[in-house]
Amino acid sequence: MYWFPFRMLIQILPLKVGLLPAYPAALLAYMFKSKQRKLTEEGLDKMFEGRISKRQRKLLVFKTFDNSLKKGIEAFWYPKLTAKFCEKIIIYEGLKYLDDALLEGKGVVLLHGHLGNAHMLMPALGFKGYRLSQLGSRNPPVKKMGGLFCHLVNNMEQRIYEIKLSYKEALPVNFIYTDKSPREVFTRLKKNEVIAIAMDGREGQKWIEVDFLGQKALFSTGVMNLINKVKPVVLPTFVVRLDNNTHKIVIAGPMELKDTGDKERDVMENTKAFLNLLEKYVITYPHLYGDAFWLGESFFKKDLN
Repeated sequence: MYWFPFRMLIQILPLKVGLLPAYPAALLAYMFKSKQRKLTEEGLDKMFEGRISKRQRKLLVFKTFDNSLKKGIEAFWYPKLTAKFCEKIIIYEGLKYLDDALLEGKGVVLLHGHLGNAHMLMPALGFKGYRLSQLGSRNPPVKKMGGLFCHLVNNMEQRIYEIKLSYKEALPVNFIYTDKSPREVFTRLKKNEVIAIAMDGREGQKWIEVDFLGQKALFSTGVMNLINKVKPVVLPTFVVRLDNNTHKIVIAGPMELKDTGDKERDVMENTKAFLNLLEKYVITYPHLYGDAFWLGESFFKKDLN
């Protein structure tokens, strides 16, 4: 009832103006979304181990809601983004690492987490002319069983899902979906193209437990298995929302990946190596990653003690 008119209103307004409703909406979310608030508080407590005050924690929880809402608002703007506009709202650090990696001719994987608005990586590099693909998933809404009202809700949710998907696909990037054969990933890397992959995605069949943010977290082995097979250049990449709501794309130097022949151990060690980098960014910008705590047991192993 609000999503459709709100979407159209945001698209009419300048982006800076369109982001203004995020602040009051974050206040409401903080007051009424008690489950997400509690999960964020618990996650911050485990991550900082008492090193922040209750007042600091309260502010970080609010800023987590604020960042999450701003990501949703920015998504309405994806079809309107242009190269010229992206130059105004995106700054870059470490592009030389990407250019140098492409000179090696082995393909490049930009390994990232869901820090800030990770989707901004796509227009940031796509509009600069890089042949970029994003490995992602499609998760259509689950249909609710019932009468006429449920039928109407199902149709509305399906339409919203289709619009959101079309907005992402309007970005200057090729999507490789995990529900299809991974062959395209190998093909594009062999063509010396760039593929962005989220290390903390929820897709996968086999998972490992890794110490992350003061908890045991679950990560798919599929990403590192793929990297170990193709052996592209792997560049850790991070998207940081700045205080003025511009975005900084940070591309770090190439990872030195373990390749001992012990596949399981190599996957574990290489996963840990990336997560150690991601953890440093999360500790610096906890509000840009706090909504990961909302995933609960699908991300963090439940503490039985």
